[in-house]
Amino acid sequence: MARRRFKDSSIKKAFENRCPEESCSDSDAIAVTMDVCDRNVPGIAEAMRAHSLKITPNAMLSRAVCMQRGSTLVINLPGSTKAATENWEGIVGVLPHAVKMTAGGGH
Repeated sequence: MARRRFKDSSIKKAFENRCPEESCSDSDAIAVTMDVCDRNVPGIAEAMRAHSLKITPNAMLSRAVCMQRGSTLVINLPGSTKAATENWEGIVGVLPHAVKMTAGGGH
């Protein structure tokens, strides 16, 4: 189940409208992310899958998304702590540059 952490009230409202319970399914979290964000950032989700494929062939089943909302980078990590940690390790090195780019900092 997706954990809810929000800094943007409109994203929080979108989650509450889609699934009023305390947590949403992974599919709901992905759908809300896609609904409220402006553009896809596919390379980060691809990197998470590539990193995880070194650990388990099940990584190819991941529906992970990474998107941009205004100047904010939104990353959907897997629901399990183990998988979220593995995915995070695969992308953490590029995040400072990704955040700078998302905020309009350029190369």
